[in-house]
Amino acid sequence: MTTSTPRPARQSYHHGNLREEMIRCGREILADKGVHGLTLRSAAKLAGVSHGAPRNQFADKEGLLAAIAAEGFRELVAVRRARLSPEMTAEARLLTVMDGYIEFAVRHPALFYLMFGPQIEDKEKYPELLEAGNASYQLLSGAVQDYFRKNTWLSSSMT
Repeated sequence: MTTSTPRPARQSYHHGNLREEMIRCGREILADKGVHGLTLRSAAKLAGVSHGAPRNQFADKEGLLAAIAAEGFRELVAVRRARLSPEMTAEARLLTVMDGYIEFAVRHPALFYLMFGPQIEDKEKYPELLEAGNASYQLLSGAVQDYFRKNTWLSSSMT
C-alpha cells in the first residue's frame, strides 16, 4: 500500500500592482520585439499572471500602449528637467531640453516611436496620455518661448 503526500493547495498568484507590472513588462517587450511583438497576452505571461488578468487594467492592447507612452512622456519630462538649472541662459535651457529629447530617443527608440508615432490611433481616448504628452510639450514650448523673448531681434525679423 502506498501513501501519497497530499499536495499543497495551489495559491492563486496575486500581483501587488498589476497595472504597473504590465507597463513594465510591456516596455520590456516593446524594447525587445517592437510594438508588433507586444500583446496583452505576452505582457501577462511575462508578468506571471493569467492572460485574462490584464483586461481589468486595460481594455485592449491600445490601452496598454497608451499607458506605456504616458510613462515615456513622464520620463522624458523628468530627464529634461533634471538637466536644467536656474542660472542657465535661455539658449542653454533650449539646447538642454532639445538634447534631452534626442538622448531619450536614442536610448529608447521603440518607446520614442510609440510616443510620437501612429500606433495609438485615438490618443484623445486616453486622458493620462494627453496629460503626459502636454506636459512634455509645455516644457519644450516654454523653453522655445523664453528663447525668443530673450532674442527679440530674432523674433522681430521672423514676423
